[in-house]
Amino acid sequence: AAGALDEYSAYLTGDQLKAIAGDKALKTVASPKATLWYMGLNVKNEYLGNKDLRQAMKYLVDYDGLQKTLFNGTGIKHQTFLPDGQLGADNETPFSFDVNKAKELLKAGGQPNGFDVTIDVTNKSEARELAASLQSSMSKAGVNLIIRLADNKTTLTKYRASEHDIYLGQWGSDYQDPHSNADGYLNSPLAKRNQWQSPEREKAVNAARDERDSAKRAQMYMDLQKMALDESPYIIIVQQVETAAVRSGVNGFIIGPTFDLNLYKNVVKN
Repeated sequence: AAGALDEYSAYLTGDQLKAIAGDKALKTVASPKATLWYMGLNVKNEYLGNKDLRQAMKYLVDYDGLQKTLFNGTGIKHQTFLPDGQLGADNETPFSFDVNKAKELLKAGGQPNGFDVTIDVTNKSEARELAASLQSSMSKAGVNLIIRLADNKTTLTKYRASEHDIYLGQWGSDYQDPHSNADGYLNSPLAKRNQWQSPEREKAVNAARDERDSAKRAQMYMDLQKMALDESPYIIIVQQVETAAVRSGVNGFIIGPTFDLNLYKNVVKN
């Protein structure tokens, strides 16, 4: 078993998956993670504080195209703040790339010709490519994303200080319970960073956390997700799929929903 562990590789990107395709000495193990790629829109911005303009932007992401290209094998389309696999996860995907719908919402929001806004992006390949795709698709309705690249420490520090317009990044659950993401997206820290806090939402999130009946609790989280789809300053794009490459004779490696739940104890090498 110890030798088999040495033959496990880290999370693979789409390019790496293409590189090993057809190698009979290798096989892949894959599983969705409780990690989401998303855009955080700071509502103190003059445009992003307008709900219609935020909703317009949600129709200017090519979700299906991204899943088939950049996230082929490494992500699945997802638009709600609870990842698939958690209690109450609503895997509804109401948004699609729809320029005409976006233009209607831009007009309703008082910006029929679009607007300029900056997006902070960490300087790694996946994030750069995703930002470029978003810039291209949003330009179709006049929303001009001005990309600002920097190292992760710089972009995250700026985000935590609420000095961004839009932040592009990932958020993963701290533990496999819906309260982790509900609290993060609707209370703090993400709602705080994007200036979207509300005592009413905090009360609703805490009520869902404390509900003892599982079915009722699940429905409360589904209601919170539907509210967020309509009102929130988040554009959630994909749920990460972690894929590992192992030698063909290695079995028993389990990729868990969070990074601390990848399990090696049953790994054997035949």
